[in-house]
Amino acid sequence: MKLYACDRKITGWQWCDQPNLPGCWFGVLRDSDEFECFLASRPYLRGLIHAPGDWRTHLLVVAALGEAPTGGYAVKIHEIVRRSGALQVIVYLRSPAPGDFVFQTINYPVDSVHVRRDRVPEGLPWLFIDQNGRLLGSDEL
Repeated sequence: MKLYACDRKITGWQWCDQPNLPGCWFGVLRDSDEFECFLASRPYLRGLIHAPGDWRTHLLVVAALGEAPTGGYAVKIHEIVRRSGALQVIVYLRSPAPGDFVFQTINYPVDSVHVRRDRVPEGLPWLFIDQNGRLLGSDEL
């Protein structure tokens, strides 16, 4: 069962950097308190992700790459599917390859998706997996 699918094709993305950047976080926010706590611990993301209009009907799935030391980094939630007794969030990551021209600026790549609560099966773990099958993180509702 597919809960979400990205509306654009993602091609050529590769991850050439360390496994996790400082401050990376992959998880699900359930209410406004969790949302505000998340933003309080990562104020640089304020304005980059937006709360659902109604927390009673929606969850917020977040893929925050952390502090990227240069340009050329990106993160995109590709799909959310129920598979193998879990909700798998497939996340595409991109980092610059050695020798790529990049801007020398710190940035904080992030992506988020609103998911209807009535589409989310109870009691299943959330597994965040990159495009190469590497487990990035997990969460429980």
